[in-house]
Amino acid sequence: MNKKSQHTVNQIIETLKSQKGLSSAEQIKLFENLYFKTNQEQSIVLIELLKIETNPGFLIYLCNTASKLNDDDTVMALVDLLLGNREIENGDDPLKQNKEEFLKIRCTAIKALGRMKNEKALIPLMYILNNKDENYKIRLDAAEALGRIGDSHAVTPLINLVTDEKEKSVYVRESAAKALGMLGDVRALKPLVKVLESKRGIVDKFTFLKEQIIESIGKLSGSIDKDTLRALKESLMDEAPSVRLSAVEALGDMEDRSLIKVLVPIIFDEDEDVAREAVRSIYNLDGRLELESLLDDDNIPGWSRDEIETLFNEDSL
Repeated sequence: MNKKSQHTVNQIIETLKSQKGLSSAEQIKLFENLYFKTNQEQSIVLIELLKIETNPGFLIYLCNTASKLNDDDTVMALVDLLLGNREIENGDDPLKQNKEEFLKIRCTAIKALGRMKNEKALIPLMYILNNKDENYKIRLDAAEALGRIGDSHAVTPLINLVTDEKEKSVYVRESAAKALGMLGDVRALKPLVKVLESKRGIVDKFTFLKEQIIESIGKLSGSIDKDTLRALKESLMDEAPSVRLSAVEALGDMEDRSLIKVLVPIIFDEDEDVAREAVRSIYNLDGRLELESLLDDDNIPGWSRDEIETLFNEDSL
């Protein structure tokens, strides 16, 4: 950056520093009215503000604005904010005094890092993920951010977390399972299946975990083996309708016509959403003939019959 640009940036920073008494809305408006010749100028200003700003509302805005840039220095400024490593001029960071507000800011910083998809954030995010003393909200955001970044180095820590029976937060395990689906690494398949089978017949607490695991398994459908297929078939009998629904969706996405015979009995499921999804999955697997024959069955639930007829009518238009 040349001297003229540096002088301009310094002036902008000093102007913003002098407006400490403004509300967050006023600070945001002031920032948005600034003119930056280059992304580098904007990045330098953002980095400086991320180091010193104490207004929670404005700081959240700065985190979201920073996510649109992807240079290493901006990433590390967000990391320092996330880890509480800021060096405030007059002593301890005042943000830490309000734990609730500080948590919101840190979660925003993590989500920004996930959107930036910069590998510089990997190690700090994995540190947060594995720190069981951290608030569960920030850990589950860290898991999803790792999934968004898409680096395979995150696979093993995420597998370790989703399979950890001593992990107190099932929400964190759900986010780890979701992240593994986002990463699409086949190494996650067997561990996910193992967890799914270990929770068979358990409802309530682990229902959402099973749903998320099934969804992630579906994203790895190109690598499905017989053990995985067996686990999905068994999930069709789960007590929780939402788990059965996830299993139907996963099987329907596999583009394997042989699965039609597995899905046909699910048309008779007592849950309307599950039964309708079974109809749609069979239809999408080129099972029109099977559905036509089912219309002759007097025992077919009314909602399943309606779904079949709706699909056939749409076909004729």
